[in-house]
Amino acid sequence: MRTLLFNNYKIHYQFKKSTNPRPTLVFIHDIGMDSRMWYFILPYMEKGFNILTYDLYGHGRTTGNGTSLSISGLANELITLLNHLHLEKVHFVCCRFSTILALKLLLEAPGYVASITSMSLPFYLQPKEFIRKGVTDIQLLKADPHLFEKNYILEGVYPVTDSKSRMISNALRLVPCQQMTSLIQELINKAASPEYDAIKLMKKFDRPILFMHGEFDPVFPAALAAIFSKFVMNSQFMVVPESSSLIPLDQPEFAAIWINKFIKKEYSASSLTPDSKNVITIFNTMIEQNMRSQIIPSHQRYLRLSMMNGKVHIYWNGRELTGNWNKRNAKELILFMILNHGTVKRNMIINAFKPDVESNQARNYLRVQLSYLKQLFLSQVDRSLQDVLIVDRYSVTLNAHLESDLGIFIENIEELQRSKKPVKERSQIFCGLLNNYHPDVLAKYQGEWISQIASSVESRLSQIMAQILLDLKKEGELLEIQRVLIKGKIVQPYIGFCDNWMESLI
Repeated sequence: MRTLLFNNYKIHYQFKKSTNPRPTLVFIHDIGMDSRMWYFILPYMEKGFNILTYDLYGHGRTTGNGTSLSISGLANELITLLNHLHLEKVHFVCCRFSTILALKLLLEAPGYVASITSMSLPFYLQPKEFIRKGVTDIQLLKADPHLFEKNYILEGVYPVTDSKSRMISNALRLVPCQQMTSLIQELINKAASPEYDAIKLMKKFDRPILFMHGEFDPVFPAALAAIFSKFVMNSQFMVVPESSSLIPLDQPEFAAIWINKFIKKEYSASSLTPDSKNVITIFNTMIEQNMRSQIIPSHQRYLRLSMMNGKVHIYWNGRELTGNWNKRNAKELILFMILNHGTVKRNMIINAFKPDVESNQARNYLRVQLSYLKQLFLSQVDRSLQDVLIVDRYSVTLNAHLESDLGIFIENIEELQRSKKPVKERSQIFCGLLNNYHPDVLAKYQGEWISQIASSVESRLSQIMAQILLDLKKEGELLEIQRVLIKGKIVQPYIGFCDNWMESLI
């Protein structure tokens, strides 16, 4: 591969140039993949085309310079590469996320764009749906990258084969999770912006666009994609049979044949009957009307569990939710997911709650628990809670910003353990923590996992107390030592520890 130095890193690319003036095709891979995803499709492309492939920043052989992955950064990278090769009016071939990059150039630098072939663009016109999927992906990336990889494969190809899985895994593991999450978060923020209007943007696209959508795309159905594509003027749409969303891996020859025809202007979408056109027009009108009434700011999704005072309270955007949270381990499930960053594997829940139960019975029990928890959220007046609990075959996710007073309490303990503050200040913080600590509260929660948390909390508090007492003794702070001993009896390392210390002061 050739390299181009840009912003203190090297862009790795390959450019096959024809001797005769021919169309130039620029293949842009999906986020998480690299230029190797096009290896199967390139042999079927017209021999006379100029072909440019490259690895995006932070992907494949193109590493990075320490900055976050961003749409604007990727766009500048692409423009720099096109200028370096003296290319303009090129035909972009994209898959999933990379279509967003090509469309950005179409809006902001149209001189570079002759046409776009878009494979598997997820037409998430309703921001809340896009946000929900993005939040789930970020939580999964942080909690279990291997499970994210598995889901990426299952959603991406049909059928799943060893060769496809290896290609995806090899590419995905080269991209740091932090880079993936930063880009997904940027897309979430854009979708949540009050200025975001997907339909208005789609109506601005004035270049020929071929939308290709896999027949078995599990994320966004082909039928819906066909309807939404009609918001784009001068667009064509086709369903790729026997394919999921990574069409270049599933149906490379089929896709190449129709891309060739599209670039050579030998393909046009089959004409629709008047009735079909009327149906699509009606659908599009309904979608536009629905879009205007369903913009939900992302900041209005805060779920908090409060339990340290002995009673369970669940809050959504500051308002308490009704329901029997003590039934069917509802409060335990919520707390478990909050403490595990919002996304957990089903097996993790089973191992935490029913480690000694036969597997089929445990799975059935979990289904009952999740069904009950789902109904609790659905029974609330606030309709935005309908998609707060996301359950799929492998994992369970709470789709919101999450917080619990226990989680904050544990974070405060960890911070105090690391603290270099003066001992009297640490002593005051320690006594303040004990004011909010009630050991019997955690005993009301079921599962070995919560017993381990309770044991860890008490152990850390006793270690902190022992160190504070030693430091106070060095400074001769007898009154402060007495105060700590009186407060600290509930977390003393062993029975009589505080009494022994008190006696030594006399």
